[in-house]
Amino acid sequence: MEKIKEFIATNLVFEYRPYPSKLTITSKLAFWYSDFEKSFSLNTTPFREESLQDILDIHINENSKEISFHIIDDPSRYMSEDVTYIAWDDHKSNRYFVKEESIYECNRIAYQFITSINNKTKTIKLNKKDATKVNMIFDKGKIIELDFISEYQSGNKSSITITKEDNGFILIEYEPFKRIKLKSFHIKDKKLYYSHKGGEFSYFLDVSEDIYNIMEELLNAERVLGIEFN
Repeated sequence: MEKIKEFIATNLVFEYRPYPSKLTITSKLAFWYSDFEKSFSLNTTPFREESLQDILDIHINENSKEISFHIIDDPSRYMSEDVTYIAWDDHKSNRYFVKEESIYECNRIAYQFITSINNKTKTIKLNKKDATKVNMIFDKGKIIELDFISEYQSGNKSSITITKEDNGFILIEYEPFKRIKLKSFHIKDKKLYYSHKGGEFSYFLDVSEDIYNIMEELLNAERVLGIEFN
């Protein structure tokens, strides 16, 4: 007898750590990329030690606003912060349904990216020599936080954060600490370009071409900023 649990996934977190190589995409469920397997797996215990399960397939249904996928080995449970979701359709594989109010553009891009990697229609290569750690957080299709931490050969670190508040986007810099309202920001040619009352600036994103391309695609998603700059 088929039993399926549906749940809403409105957020999206893209996280990249060059060393040790770690690329994860989380939208209620946690997808972890393996550079050895060259594919994404589902982490069934994302809040404890990793327990990765192979993904058989992913289906995106734009009309019903539904995303589903199968995983191998029937672990039967996915643990989240607030509740245990149980979903299975036979004894060999599980089916999880991600039911969203709408399939937000950035979420759709992320799911299609995972699908294309696992279907071998696209490849991605992680580079341990990359110097920038990346954390991008979206909520209901809009960017709410960007974190970049770069560590250079000299051992010096450079960090920058952009976070969304009620009256716009705020730039946070460290050493020395600064907190400034932004006039604009975007990424292009492996740089974060941003402006505020003090002028126009850029921040180099030391990541591989493959990582940068998906970052740019996510941040260029339709209406991802969600506000107009003053």
